Amino acid sequence: MATPHDLMTGRTTVETDAVQLTSTTMDCRRGILIKAKADNAGTVYVGLTGVTTLTGFELSAKESVVIPHMKPSEIYVIASEASQYVYWVLI
Repeated sequence: MATPHDLMTGRTTVETDAVQLTSTTMDCRRGILIKAKADNAGTVYVGLTGVTTLTGFELSAKESVVIPHMKPSEIYVIASEASQYVYWVLI
C-alpha cells in the first residue's frame, strides 16, 4: 500500500504561449493527472519545455491524461486559443 502524502491540486490558465503547469517542486509518487476544463472552447496541448500545438499531447474539453512523470514543474501546456484552463492533481 502506498504511503500517504500531501494532496496537491491546482488550476492553470493556458494561453497561446507555453506555460509551466506548476512551479511546485514537490515530487509525485505516481505522476500527474491533468484534465481540460469542461467548457474550454480551444484545445490544450501537454508536453515538456518547448511544447507547441504541433508537438504536444492534445486535450479537448473534458479530456484528461495521467503522465507518469515525477516532477510536475517540468510539464508545460499551450492552447490553441487564449484563456483555456486545466486542472491537475499530483498522484
